[in-house]
Amino acid sequence: MRELEGKWAHEVFRAGQREAAPVVVVAGLARAKGAGAVVGASSKEVVEELARTVTEADDHRLPAQLSGADSDTWRELADAFDALTDEDRHVEWVGGGKQPNGTIHVAYPRYSEPLMRVCAALRAVGAVTPEYRWTEAPLPTPAPDGRIAPAHAVRAATTVLVGERISEGMIADAAKDGLLDAIGASLRAWHVRRTLPTPPDPRRTPTP
Repeated sequence: MRELEGKWAHEVFRAGQREAAPVVVVAGLARAKGAGAVVGASSKEVVEELARTVTEADDHRLPAQLSGADSDTWRELADAFDALTDEDRHVEWVGGGKQPNGTIHVAYPRYSEPLMRVCAALRAVGAVTPEYRWTEAPLPTPAPDGRIAPAHAVRAATTVLVGERISEGMIADAAKDGLLDAIGASLRAWHVRRTLPTPPDPRRTPTP
């Protein structure tokens, strides 16, 4: 998918250089494996906006990234969240301030081992995925009742854990405001629903 995304971006850029209609270029690319039909695109800006549009297909595609994890990996996710305490969620910032030699150090968060265990478990089940363009969308947040949909949970996990590398403290914020717990609860519930046996279809009569 990332290779396909890069190819599309390159070809659309080249189309703009030679003043070709993006809709023609994208229509040709849409015939590639893994792509879909193009409805219409009158400019490069329209193509970029379409890329940012969230569709029902996205909401099915993102949780599908989780299907490869085995039962032990999901059990580790559940155990990691169940073991997390309020003390573990508390994050201390260290290392900031002016040093005796005059240099200024930027403070950084010191995360607890149980909190890092949760983050590792989220990665292990596939909740962090390049399928989501996290830099082009706002951080998803839970509903007023504290719940978050599975697709949004994947979006939020990707944004928080990958974003931490660029802006330290995102994990701290997610642990403090309940987003991290909402992500865990959503993904665990998704996994339980997925592993439940399919109920019999009442419209089908048993064969004698």
